[in-house]
Amino acid sequence: MKLLIAFWLVVCGMWCIDSHAVFPDVAEYHPHVGAIDYVQGQKIVEGFPDGNFQPDWTVSRSEFVKMVYLTAYPERDLRNCNLRLLPYTDVAYEDWFTHYVCFSHFEGLIKGYPDNTFRPLEKITLVEAVKILSIAFGIEGSSDQRDYEVSGVWFQEYVDYLAARGAIPRQIMAFERKVTRAQAAEMIYRLHAGVSDLNSHTYETLVRAQDRFGGFTLEGSTPSLGICPIDQFIPVPHDEANEAYQPPKLAVGCDNTFAYVSGNGIPSFPFEMTNKYDLVTQDYRWSIPRSSRLSEEVTKLFPTAPVGVAVDGLPLYSPAEEGRPNFADPVVLGRLDQCSGQTTAQGAYHYHFRPDCLWEDSVLNQTDRVIGYAFDGFPIMAPYVCGDDACDHILKVHSSYVAVSDPTNRPSWDAYEYQPGYGDLDECNGMIGPDGRYRYYATDTFPYLINCYRGEVEKSNLKHTVGPGFKYRQNHPSVHTRFLGHRREEYVPEED
Repeated sequence: MKLLIAFWLVVCGMWCIDSHAVFPDVAEYHPHVGAIDYVQGQKIVEGFPDGNFQPDWTVSRSEFVKMVYLTAYPERDLRNCNLRLLPYTDVAYEDWFTHYVCFSHFEGLIKGYPDNTFRPLEKITLVEAVKILSIAFGIEGSSDQRDYEVSGVWFQEYVDYLAARGAIPRQIMAFERKVTRAQAAEMIYRLHAGVSDLNSHTYETLVRAQDRFGGFTLEGSTPSLGICPIDQFIPVPHDEANEAYQPPKLAVGCDNTFAYVSGNGIPSFPFEMTNKYDLVTQDYRWSIPRSSRLSEEVTKLFPTAPVGVAVDGLPLYSPAEEGRPNFADPVVLGRLDQCSGQTTAQGAYHYHFRPDCLWEDSVLNQTDRVIGYAFDGFPIMAPYVCGDDACDHILKVHSSYVAVSDPTNRPSWDAYEYQPGYGDLDECNGMIGPDGRYRYYATDTFPYLINCYRGEVEKSNLKHTVGPGFKYRQNHPSVHTRFLGHRREEYVPEED
């Protein structure tokens, strides 16, 4: 994504102008939709050439200073800034952002790093954004702190200043979090329009939010939920559009060690063939550990293979396209159907992205929505968490991967780079919550589901069907089973 953004910045100066007031990737119930409409109407931030706004993309330092200039200083002439006096070695005369950086430096909004760099393409953190906005919108004086000094409490005066104006949206999780386009739009909207009666963080609530999602260690983690997850799986009715295929089958059972999931791989929604491979009935038998702990080392994924099972019994796959072009990112390639899935060459339907179509209601703000289970037993959740004990404020979590090359023509694992702190999640796309339990999150950006295993993997699942030692049985008395599909059927380990 970094290279794609850089390309667009060169072509468009910053945000390409889009005449549409409504962006197709900003739903009407998006928490920042009003702010996005406002800043678009004010010509402060606009859409990309494809018509989208990309609300969850993070904002670079150079992009943010231009946004602030357009918000607070639109009448000031950038050409009056003397570029020869600019101290930053990484800001060239011909860069699109040079005049904005120059203006911001001599206005006292920014001070740069000790090595005389500005780092224009680095993503801006909350404390950096708060400092710049506070100075731009009237706090007396300017800080002598360098931009990189984000430890300690030097920034409390700036947080307090914006908090008093209700300008720090509660969706931000911590002081050093990278700010998204939607969050930047929200902060600018509240300050520019004088809206001060919306829910806002204070310094104290940000401290609590940071404590809530930080400080957990491997040793301090607790096992996965340990319950039998039968109730998390959903019914799989036979859709009339799929009359050419068998009715879906799904059965879930548990013993003290595993949750057993069996199914025939037929979706419960209309199948749409997006490649040349038709849907073929499968014989899936998954074993999901009921109690998992974090391992000392992560386990890498097999490319183009199942990594878990969704709550409708269909497999969740790694973020790589099967075969050509070179195991590229299937989401970016646009090869998935309306439910974020496709078939393999063997006709096996599977998901590469969160299958939102499984639920009639939106997954937005659903903090307890289980998407599926990884083969190490940890759940894969919708990307929302409670921001406080009462869950009055919902936060969206973000992946920590950044595109470093074109993800459409090379292996996805080479096209993206994990950058700790860029988002909220670890290299496997999960984190430990306030309850001490680890969960993966189905994010809007790569790796979408998971990118490695944090727990011990049940190796029988690494095949497309169940390994030796398992077989179907009818109504076995030792297994608690919920029938969800066309015919009651469950399986359990063979007895010795």
